[in-house]
Amino acid sequence: MTDRNIDDNRVEQLLQGAGRRTPIPEEVRDRLETSFLSELNKSQQRNSRTRVVTAGSLAASVLVAVVLVFNSGSEQTRDLVASVTKDRGEVNWTYDNDLGPLTAGNTIQLGDVITTGTGSVSFAPVASSLDIRLAARSEISFVEPTTISLNQGTIYIDSGYIGSKKGGEQSPLKILVNGVSVEHIGTQYMVSRNEHQIEVAVREGEVRIDHEGASVRSFGGLGHGELTQFSDGRLVTTKPIATHDSRWSWAAELSPAIETNEMPVLDFMNWVSEQTGYSIVYRVEIDPGDRISGSVLTDDAMSALDEVMTISEYISEIDNARGAIIVSPAS
Repeated sequence: MTDRNIDDNRVEQLLQGAGRRTPIPEEVRDRLETSFLSELNKSQQRNSRTRVVTAGSLAASVLVAVVLVFNSGSEQTRDLVASVTKDRGEVNWTYDNDLGPLTAGNTIQLGDVITTGTGSVSFAPVASSLDIRLAARSEISFVEPTTISLNQGTIYIDSGYIGSKKGGEQSPLKILVNGVSVEHIGTQYMVSRNEHQIEVAVREGEVRIDHEGASVRSFGGLGHGELTQFSDGRLVTTKPIATHDSRWSWAAELSPAIETNEMPVLDFMNWVSEQTGYSIVYRVEIDPGDRISGSVLTDDAMSALDEVMTISEYISEIDNARGAIIVSPAS
């Protein structure tokens, strides 16, 4: 049996453990397999340093469970709407009137409520390339398959950086928060709510914000975003927000896992820019064929950058004043 067949069998076992009942789309399976192989490689490297990784902990850390919405004509209870891709710290969910801890690999159903304490969590919605991240001290509920109610705290939406390729089919998603509705048009954005105020921050792309029968659009890109504030459902002001502003930093800690081994250096730097909001300034010419030799043990974007620099021919430094990461030759 080949290594590839062994890996396929392991992926199939994880899918069966997640409760899969029907064949999954090839694109979604590829995303799962990429995450699985990445985490398996990490665990093998950790094992070489005398750390023991159990099969259960590996499955919990890597499983991106595939969930399918059943046809309207079939017998069903509640639609499955998302899977948990990463959890950090204290995260709970309410499902079927029960409260329990939420971890990577759990699947979310319509009507479930997710609450973060000191932790944070990210989700992959069903059949889309969206990446949804929930900050600490936040609460959301899935009221429809493509509609999320933000009850408190902060949610971040990335409409599509998966692996090393931008995009994928853009899927509709609506965030409802105290009378304000936010829909994206291909973008990265963040919605926050406290007792009286709502903030919609656009990092890149465009969102449409509906409130009190009116509609406004907010834009971001090229290092500059927009922050729109509402009070009691009424528009108060719109002002600039830098794409590398510290208010985005928690989301970078939930960056999607990528496999860096043999990844082109330029693709990796583009991924870092996507996740952190920093532009990349090169003080060295990097050949498009130059690839990273080795896998990093973290998918936090800034930590990943530090690790990749140690195994590459380059060094990097952050210029906060310019909102840039400067890449230079190592010698």
